[in-house]
Amino acid sequence: MSTHPRIESRVSAQERRQLILDARIEELSEDMTASFKQLSEYLGKIEDRFDKIEATMATKEDLATMSTKKELAAMENRILDSFKQLLAAINPQFPPSQ
Repeated sequence: MSTHPRIESRVSAQERRQLILDARIEELSEDMTASFKQLSEYLGKIEDRFDKIEATMATKEDLATMSTKKELAAMENRILDSFKQLLAAINPQFPPSQ
């Protein structure tokens, strides 16, 4: 009697192990594919959010620029009015024009 199993039993056991390993590898591959797909979708959503944030920031910058331009125009008008009044005070020949 031999202490080792027969060759047929060892081959059969090896084949079962190989089948189980192949099945596990296949399942892992499918899981990884699904995970990569989910990750890709998630990163796409993040990219969309960044695009929306950038658009919002650009809009706010445009509004700030417009507000600054209006403020500068108003300041320019006030300075021009003050200059006209000063000029009229210095030289009465130049009445302030409307």
